[in-house]
Amino acid sequence: MIGICISGGVSGGHLNPAVTLAMAAVKNLKPLQVPVYMAGQYLGAFLAALVLWGEYADAIKMVETSGSYTSATHGIFASYPFFGTDQVTTLSLAMDQVLGTAMLLIIILAVTDNNNMKIQSSLVPLTIGLGLTAIHLSFGLNAGSAINPARDFSPRLLSLIAGWKEPFKAADSWFWIPWLLPHVGGVLGAGLYKVMVGCHHTDQE
Repeated sequence: MIGICISGGVSGGHLNPAVTLAMAAVKNLKPLQVPVYMAGQYLGAFLAALVLWGEYADAIKMVETSGSYTSATHGIFASYPFFGTDQVTTLSLAMDQVLGTAMLLIIILAVTDNNNMKIQSSLVPLTIGLGLTAIHLSFGLNAGSAINPARDFSPRLLSLIAGWKEPFKAADSWFWIPWLLPHVGGVLGAGLYKVMVGCHHTDQE
């Protein structure tokens, strides 16, 4: 919500590669802008992970008494399945990310559609933030509710560089699910909104 307030007037406040790809897919963003937006999103998430590492340094030391980083603290940075992959199927985890991101895009497009409810621009960040909160509360258990490839991949990369052993191998190398599938969910959600709502607006509206 704060990120949208800060950057919304300049870039639209995507903060999420899945949102950027979906906006380009429905022609709300020029294709040439996609790699620029994504580069900023991944870099921003990496720098934020650095700040987080510094902020939690003492707490991490208290937990990691052996002196090496383990799975006990890797969840500070990236999302991991709550249940073992022998209990929850890959399909369930994949659908979790697709559905959560699709819902996010439906919320974003509904809130920013001037032909729909005409929500005031000052209320857009709050409305999206509340919607995102509802998604995280509803979908957090299975897979951590990443629904943002940059928010998951960049901190995961930082944790690998910093010395955590298996951020890309944990849970049967599941990292590709929160990295790639939110893009699919975002495009599906945006397309669904356009088909079910957007294309039914009239010129008079």
